[in-house]
Amino acid sequence: MFNIVARWLWNRQDAFEVVQEAFMKLWEHRARVAPATARAYTYRTALNLAKNRKRYRALWKVVGLEAATQAVDGDQFAQLESSADQTRVRLAITVLPDKLRQVILLRHFAEMDYEAIALTLAISPGTVASRMNRGMSRLRAELGDLADAFA
Repeated sequence: MFNIVARWLWNRQDAFEVVQEAFMKLWEHRARVAPATARAYTYRTALNLAKNRKRYRALWKVVGLEAATQAVDGDQFAQLESSADQTRVRLAITVLPDKLRQVILLRHFAEMDYEAIALTLAISPGTVASRMNRGMSRLRAELGDLADAFA
């Protein structure tokens, strides 16, 4: 789960906080969440929290507060930034529409199958396949041979 959230936010500290908050929400709602759906609930919660956190950070950039937070948490996946290819992949994933990015991240970084992704996102497996196909097509168009890492 941390892997997915980290690739959504590209900020290690925010990712730790979001994952912890997702599990806290699972604990708070444990009476209403069936054990069979706990994994899907937690992933969906983490993705929603990550989207909210990203929106909040974008607002901070507009307001001009981003520079203040950069001094506090400068660890922005330094090792990932060192490789030009990894940076290209990161940017290509980041610019995908949310619906396509969710499916690709869950499939390739959480290693979920289509059924688990469908349960997590509350969509049909056919929709998962469709979004996966569209997302991979966009990545291939953007990255060329680098997209083979996702095949």
